[in-house]
Amino acid sequence: MTIFLKGKLEVLRYIVEQMAVRTKDAVFVDTTENDFFLQIFEMDSEIDENTHVITLNNAGVNLLLEGGENYWELKNVKLHNIQVDPPIFYKSTLDLQLNCMQIVTVDGYHNQFVKHYYPVYQNSIFVPLGGARDAEHIKKYEEREIEILFLGGLQGAEEQQFEIPMLADKGKGLHEMAMQLMTEDPNLSVETFMEAYFQAVEPGLTEQVQLICIYAVYRDVVRAIRGMYQEKIIETLALAGIPVTIYSGGGWHKLGEAYPGIVTVKERVSFAECVGLIGNSKICLNIQPWFKYGAHDRVYNAMLNEAVCVTDISEYLVQHFTHGQDIIFYELNRLDKLVEDVKYVLANPDYAKMIIHNQKQRAVGQTWADRLEEIIGSCAVEGKKGAANEDYNYFRTADR
Repeated sequence: MTIFLKGKLEVLRYIVEQMAVRTKDAVFVDTTENDFFLQIFEMDSEIDENTHVITLNNAGVNLLLEGGENYWELKNVKLHNIQVDPPIFYKSTLDLQLNCMQIVTVDGYHNQFVKHYYPVYQNSIFVPLGGARDAEHIKKYEEREIEILFLGGLQGAEEQQFEIPMLADKGKGLHEMAMQLMTEDPNLSVETFMEAYFQAVEPGLTEQVQLICIYAVYRDVVRAIRGMYQEKIIETLALAGIPVTIYSGGGWHKLGEAYPGIVTVKERVSFAECVGLIGNSKICLNIQPWFKYGAHDRVYNAMLNEAVCVTDISEYLVQHFTHGQDIIFYELNRLDKLVEDVKYVLANPDYAKMIIHNQKQRAVGQTWADRLEEIIGSCAVEGKKGAANEDYNYFRTADR
C-alpha cells in the first residue's frame, strides 16, 4: 500500500495526484481535514514496514498518539518527505529525527545540507522536480497565442532583516557579505557561501548557530536577490520589445503598468491550468528559485508541453542538457544574450520546433510519476542508501 498525504497548498496537492497516476495501490489522505487521522487508523492493520508514505513539505508527518509517540515511527513505515523548498525552512520537522523518514530534496546542495547537519537522514536523496503533460491543450506551434509565458510570483524582500543575537553585529556583516558575493556571482549557492563564511569569518560557531545563519541568508538575502533578478529579467525583455505574459498571484502589476501591451499580467490560475497554458506558448521562461544543483518543474513542464524552455543555468541542468539543442540557457549576469537568443527563437520557427522535438525526447522519464519511482526505488536498491550525490559533498571540510 502507498499512502499519499495531501496538504493545503494547491500546487502540492496537484503534484501528489500526478505522482500517483501509475500507483495501483494508492490511498489518498487529506491532512487538511480535522479527522484525517481516523482514516489512517482505520487502515492500521494494513500499515506496516512495507508501506510507503508520500508527503510534500511535511504534511501529516508529525502524527502523534496519545502517549506522544509518532505513529509512522511506531509502524516503521517508509516515510518519504519531499521538501520542495530549502530544508532549513523545515528545521522543526528535521529535528524530529525520525528513523523511518527519508528526506527527499530537490537540489543537490540541499541534500548535502541535510546529510551534514542531520546525519540521522543519511538515506536522504536528491531528486529534481518533475513535470506533467496536458496533451489536450497543446496547440500547433504556429497557432500559439503566447510568445513568452512566465508562471510565478515576484519575490519580495523581507521588510525587516532577521537578527542573529549570537553574532557581534547581529548578522549585519553576514547579510552584507552574502548580498554582495551572491549578486556578483549568481551561480554561488547558499551552502557553498556559508561553508566559506564559517571557515574564514566565524570558525567557532556551534552547529545550531550555523543553522540560524543559513536560515537568515535564505530568508533575507536569497529572497531579495531572486526578486531583483526576476524583475530585471522581465524588464530586460520588455525594453527589447519582447512581449511577456505572466500568470501570478501578485507582485507584477507595477511592471505591467510600466510596459502596457508588452508585459501582460494575468491573475493566478490553478496549477493544472498553468500546465495547460504552456501548450499555448512558444517559449516558457524559467527563473530558477536559487536551485544551483537542481531544476524547477517549469523546465520539465515546458518540455513535456512542447514550448521552448528558456532557463537560467544550474550545475545540474548544464550537465544534463545542451544549449541550442534541447534547451536555451541564459546567465543572470548576461541578460543581453538572453534577449539575443529569445529573438532568434521567435524569428526562426523551424529552429524552435527542432528544440521542442529534442526536448520532448529528453523529457521522457521526467514526469512526477517517474520521480515517485525513483524515490521508492532508492529504498529497494542494495547499497543505495546514503549514496546519492556523494560526488557533491559541499561540506567536505566543514568542522563539526
